[in-house]
Amino acid sequence: MSPKSRRLLRDIGRFIFLVCVALGLRITFGQIRSLLESTTLFQVAEIRVDGFHLLDRKRVVELSRLRKGESIFEIDLERTARRVVKDPMIKKVTLSRILPGKIVIRIEERKPIALINLDRLYGVDQEATLLPYLASFPSVPIITGVNVPSYKVGEGVSSPQLYQAIELLEQIGRLAPSLLGEVSEVNIGNSPVLFLVKGGTKVRLKQENFPKQILCLEAILERLKFCKIYPRYIDLRFDGQVVVGT
Repeated sequence: MSPKSRRLLRDIGRFIFLVCVALGLRITFGQIRSLLESTTLFQVAEIRVDGFHLLDRKRVVELSRLRKGESIFEIDLERTARRVVKDPMIKKVTLSRILPGKIVIRIEERKPIALINLDRLYGVDQEATLLPYLASFPSVPIITGVNVPSYKVGEGVSSPQLYQAIELLEQIGRLAPSLLGEVSEVNIGNSPVLFLVKGGTKVRLKQENFPKQILCLEAILERLKFCKIYPRYIDLRFDGQVVVGT
């Protein structure tokens, strides 16, 4: 039993003891503690998981190793949290008791901003943490052209090219959210290239001033859609002009 569990059990025992004294009942504190430890009232009857979207509840409960029927006071919440957060998809976790018999596990999942194909397909979040690919992932772009000499699931990937691709996607999401859903691929080379879903349009960008190029691209695409034109490529690398190939 963890120190926090002991304190909780002691505090509850003291409260019941004081109530018994007030009612004139003859019972010792030790008897109350033994009763609390042995009664089924404080056995775990429900394990609730909050905050899961990509993982499923069963997976989180398995990670926790909690079981219904065990004493709620015997559970070490901090140790259980450390077990759960070992999953690379889980960024943060907190556990709490709700007496008499409920344990609540609250998790914050890592959210994939893109996919990356190394020895197989992985996800990456905004912190460049490598995530195991899950079928429950939302539709996100794939990042290509990135050199990653070494990597490990659950750890940050050290790659300036990957950082640049993530920065570009973050800025698109912030400045032109509707455009982000149209990006199918980001290829990082001498100059970044976006591949758009509809028509496979290739968009070439300069290495600098992404916000200006993103806003310009959004305006150009709106105009082209209005005219029902789906170009093969759009080149934004030249100052003062946009090259559109149909």
